[in-house]
Amino acid sequence: MVMMTLYWIVTRISHALLTMRSVINHYVKDGCTVNICALDISKAFDRVDHFALLQLLMDRNLPRCFIGVLLDWFTRCFVCVRCSRSYSYWFHIVAGIRQCGILSPILFAVYMNVLIMRLRHHALGCKLFDIFH
Repeated sequence: MVMMTLYWIVTRISHALLTMRSVINHYVKDGCTVNICALDISKAFDRVDHFALLQLLMDRNLPRCFIGVLLDWFTRCFVCVRCSRSYSYWFHIVAGIRQCGILSPILFAVYMNVLIMRLRHHALGCKLFDIFH
């Protein structure tokens, strides 16, 4: 299982690097200067605001019962911190989606789509063979 996951990660990274390299080569070939900006979205799943995500789902006209289930799920997210043998008080989590959840990649894509659409709207990024990168 670990080897399968590692293989998947390496394959995805290799694909991303190959795509980036082909975009760079395309522009350098024509004598253009290429500037690259990369976003580090490590721990990004932990930063998804629950209520902003629910609003995005409502904007997409998802069924109210589905949104209600997610709202119920999010409002029941409580954690405490353990240090040695001591525990903190329980507190409510207002951001983050589970990284191992079946819906998590889809919910994260909905959340990140706002950023991607803004980049496209402002013509930031580049197009190669009519594909936005």
